[in-house]
Amino acid sequence: MQHTPGRILIAKIEYELYMIGRTAPSCTYICQITEPITGVYNDAEMTGGILVVFFADTVKQGEEYIVLLNKRSEEMQIYELSSRNSVRSVDEYEEIALILADPEKAED
Repeated sequence: MQHTPGRILIAKIEYELYMIGRTAPSCTYICQITEPITGVYNDAEMTGGILVVFFADTVKQGEEYIVLLNKRSEEMQIYELSSRNSVRSVDEYEEIALILADPEKAED
């Protein structure tokens, strides 16, 4: 399975659909994109939301997070975290924006 390039966005967790996984419990949520930071999203994703698989107990319904995602494929309308550290507080927005503007600052 080939992943498409990573995307960064602010997403509001709308509601949980189901739990999956046995070795690493995870939950799939419908998320509303409140602000795209990087990546391209189609109209359906922007208005109807996206499906995102999160590790269990990493997000709360109704909250907003900055998430770094990979899309499983262009054919599948589901996203997954790019790493275990891919869920960030919206309070980190300015810091993340600075890193995106100048990646060398990430090493400081």
